[in-house]
Amino acid sequence: MARPKSKKTLIQKSLEELRKSVEESATSGDSLISGIPSIIDFVESPEYLGLPHYDPTPVNLYPLQKIVLKIFYRGSIGNEDLKLTKEELDIVQDCGLNCDDNGDLKEKFDNGSLFRELILVWGRRSGKDFVISILALYEAMKLLESPKGDPYSLYNLGPGAPFTILTVANSSTQAQILFREIKDKMLRSPYFANK
Repeated sequence: MARPKSKKTLIQKSLEELRKSVEESATSGDSLISGIPSIIDFVESPEYLGLPHYDPTPVNLYPLQKIVLKIFYRGSIGNEDLKLTKEELDIVQDCGLNCDDNGDLKEKFDNGSLFRELILVWGRRSGKDFVISILALYEAMKLLESPKGDPYSLYNLGPGAPFTILTVANSSTQAQILFREIKDKMLRSPYFANK
């Protein structure tokens, strides 16, 4: 009879140690989400890009840009709690983006899949470079803020694999436009100032 009691005590002790370890990890900043804000917080918070706080001209995401960013990053580290608002769901409905012919954004948000690629088939002057510059800087920030300083574990890569944030354009002129977008946001960002 003493043996099962001893096993139970050992299991209880192990569970208690595990619980304490998890609590310490969560409060010490070693948790998986430490240092990585949601994509929307990254764009809007003055400590990161702070686009709505630009002086003299604040910059805000258009509603569809915000919806696409939320859908693309939903469920990923730092974005576990992203939700589409009622207004955003109405925009998806009103724009006809809730059917297969137009990408079914609602289904993409609801299906739980994590995305690794994003293809923007938007017209000229629709903000592709603007959105891509945000994506590039967010991915750079995630590398810098990886849990325990290990970006390899964040992306499930073996140590030593190179990290590349690649953008592609049809011409050097187009590439320069995107480069300027990224550079301008980086230079204005308090977050990147000391990196």
